[in-house]
Amino acid sequence: MPTTEPLLRRALAAYYRAAKKVHPSAQAQQPSKDSGVVHLDGKTLVHLVNVRGTLAVYDLNNDRIRALPQKHWPPALA
Repeated sequence: MPTTEPLLRRALAAYYRAAKKVHPSAQAQQPSKDSGVVHLDGKTLVHLVNVRGTLAVYDLNNDRIRALPQKHWPPALA
């Protein structure tokens, strides 16, 4: 299993890329230092948060990281 720091970096990069695609001229909300890697129900998830709440949840599956749609966020992280 990969260490948590590279997973968090990959999730942050994906978050900023996605935000730039949606609003090229806008600035994305900044995730806080409380963001991190979480293990729930046998899954490895990256949870990006700030003072307003959850910004994004990423799932690690077969060494690929993908954003979970908001309706699929685990209730513990929503």
